[in-house]
Formats: sequence, structure tokens, C-alpha cells
Amino acid sequence: MYLTTVLDAIGRKGGKFTAEDLYKLNEAIFNLPEVDVVNQKTTLRVFDALQTVMKAYSSGSNTKRDQSFFYDYVALLATMQNQHFFNDRQNRTILTWLFEALQDEFGPAQPAKGGKGAAAPAKDVSPQLKAEVARLESENEALKKEVEKLRVLGEAVVFFQKYKAPAAPGAEP
Repeated sequence: MYLTTVLDAIGRKGGKFTAEDLYKLNEAIFNLPEVDVVNQKTTLRVFDALQTVMKAYSSGSNTKRDQSFFYDYVALLATMQNQHFFNDRQNRTILTWLFEALQDEFGPAQPAKGGKGAAAPAKDVSPQLKAEVARLESENEALKKEVEKLRVLGEAVVFFQKYKAPAAPGAEP
């Protein structure tokens, strides 16, 4: 699998990456053939590689040598945050790295002028709001489970609706 080859190459780099290395990893994930399955071991290798790249980016040594490193780093993280094989914790970590990189490059977000997208800055979040968010996330998980149960039930109903009982011998149709 091309992805394993790229991960092996990144592992040998020892933290000295170029934009080309990030591009290759991004390409390997983005163009992953449907027949290739990313198992748990490979997922961990990809996440470890991302962590190593993040540390290299944070040190700043790569961005000084390579002007397009930042753009390939952001593109890589943007691709990775959308991958189904990462768990919620890994996904949130990737999103945090992406946010930090963008904030470092472009500065903090400008305050919203109100409306739909307006949100309080993270440092001003009250404990009550944090508790409410936790409660809503828990409720969201419970609802996801309920939706899955209802989907299975719906499939069973459709099965029985389509079911045609065999005619008894000698009975008229």
C-alpha cells in the first residue's frame, strides 16, 4: 500500500521534513483506493506521523527553510480531520493543531459581530456553559445510538413489508 511506503519514508526523516513529504502523505490519504483498508495499526502510524510533523512545524525549523511548508501542513491537517478512521479524540487533536497553525500564521480570530456564527471566546466560557456542552454532547451520543437502533428496526419493517408468504398447497391465490 502506497500509504505504508510514505509512512516508512516519514519515519526515516527524523523530524526534518519538507513540504514535499507532507504533500506525499496528504496525497496517500486523499487518493487512498477504496479497496485499501486503514486498520487500527495503520491509523496509529498515521496519527504518530502527524504528531511528529506537528512537532517539527511547531519548532519552526521547517518553515524557515521551506516557504510552502505551512500551506502543505494546513492542507495535510485539513485532509486528515475528515478521515473516518480517526477516533473522536484524534480528530479533535488534529483540529486543534489546524486551529493553532492558522492562528499562528494569521493571528487570533476577529470577534464576530453577532448573528449565527457568533460565539464567546474559549477563555470566557463559564463552567455552566461547559457543563451544558458536556450534557449536550452526551445527549447527542445517546441520540446517535437511538437513531442506529431505529435504522435497524426500519430495515426489519421493510423486510417484512416485502415478504411474500409461500402459498399453501391447494389454496387459491
